[in-house]
Amino acid sequence: MVVSNALHAPTILATLNIRDETLAIWNKEEVLSDVVLAIRQFKPDIIINRFDHRSPGSTHGHHTSSAMLSVEAFDLASDPIAYPKQVKQYGTWKPQREFFNTSWWFYGSQEKFDAADKTNLLNFDVGVYYPSKGLSNTEIAALSRSQHKSQGFGNTGTRGEQQEYIELIKGDLPQDKSNIFDGIDTSWNRVVGGKAIGTLLEKVQRDYDFTNPSASVPALVQVYSLIQNLEDEHWKAYKTKEIKDIIAACTGLYLEAVADTNHATPGEDIKLKIEAINRSPSNIIIETIAYPTLKGNKAPLALQQNIEHEVDFTLKIPTTEKESTPYWLTEKGSLGMYNVANKAQIGLPETPRNLNVIFNLTIEGQTIPFTRAIIYKSNDPVKGEVYKPFEIIPEASVKIAEKVIIFENEQQKEIPVLVKAGRDDLQGIVTLAHPKDWQVFPKQQIVAIAHKGQEQTLTFTVIPPKNQSEGLLTPELL
Repeated sequence: MVVSNALHAPTILATLNIRDETLAIWNKEEVLSDVVLAIRQFKPDIIINRFDHRSPGSTHGHHTSSAMLSVEAFDLASDPIAYPKQVKQYGTWKPQREFFNTSWWFYGSQEKFDAADKTNLLNFDVGVYYPSKGLSNTEIAALSRSQHKSQGFGNTGTRGEQQEYIELIKGDLPQDKSNIFDGIDTSWNRVVGGKAIGTLLEKVQRDYDFTNPSASVPALVQVYSLIQNLEDEHWKAYKTKEIKDIIAACTGLYLEAVADTNHATPGEDIKLKIEAINRSPSNIIIETIAYPTLKGNKAPLALQQNIEHEVDFTLKIPTTEKESTPYWLTEKGSLGMYNVANKAQIGLPETPRNLNVIFNLTIEGQTIPFTRAIIYKSNDPVKGEVYKPFEIIPEASVKIAEKVIIFENEQQKEIPVLVKAGRDDLQGIVTLAHPKDWQVFPKQQIVAIAHKGQEQTLTFTVIPPKNQSEGLLTPELL
């Protein structure tokens, strides 16, 4: 908007389409690259957009833009020229169909939607009830939406049939409109070497005994072995994780690595308690418990049915271990974009954990590694067992308690600086960096904290300049 200072001058308005504004703030090319990357990594057969790519300006800019980028990425994902660095690592991928999840809202009214031509639409009931869970899709969805606490999206569950409609926007319409995957081979036959796996899994499913899940373990272990021979690295990695989870579920296998603290510093020794239990008659042996700096390995250990095993270890955190932080915050971003150096991390819900313990097990004669992240847990009198991630923190943190300090005149102020120890026996010197025309006394102060987690407050005298000034006071620990 440009506004003249003249009292009666005309006002000139420049209207920017909110879609264009969104893509300008986001950096369209980078976000499009991320969408293409997600498709190449996940390799979906079908994509369903939640918003309409044909309605820019009528909905939130980021909603419409997400749909528009999805439509564009649908074709780019299979183009070997598009983002060639991705192609080297993940190859190309061609989704078969893309839909838009439409409803009466996009037509203006229920009456208009009822009268619309639905030749290009598929519909299905999302209110399906699952007896094994005692919940329907819509009830599960309400529980999920209620976890969106930052926007107060708590939702009451609904029950009963609920029809949803999807409109084809890319690819071919299924001949059988009751089957969204019609004409797409979703069996193991699509993977080279997968036919034998599919046949074996069909037998497992056919013979499954819910009163004795462990009866399926020998065949599941055989499936695990066959998966390791697959040439397709995508399906090999994806299905290896799935089959290991199924084996663990069928054996009642419980593996856990619990630290005696929820945070530590690089180079620090921590106590680690390993818990392992096999709640089935399956033959399971812990061959090794692996971590590069683990001291006191007591494997091999036979896991007898429903007998709990606990082993204590001392673990030295590598001095090279980086502090725990969200991967999208390690580099300075722009107004609308995070700056992520490792593109493989884009889309992950959290930073992958480096501090993991690997349990190398032999199950029914087959060696299978299970990885468990080190965690911390405690007991709360109200909540009961509470889990927290195990974090790597700096040796010390230092901050000024108040984010904004206003000097209304030339009078000095006492500014407290808080230092918190991340390890025992913390010693150092604290200074307060300041603008050149400001004065700080004393120039430095000694900090000495005996125990990890304790704090020390240091007070600095700050004298502002006579003239108006604005700047940063930054505490530093040396």
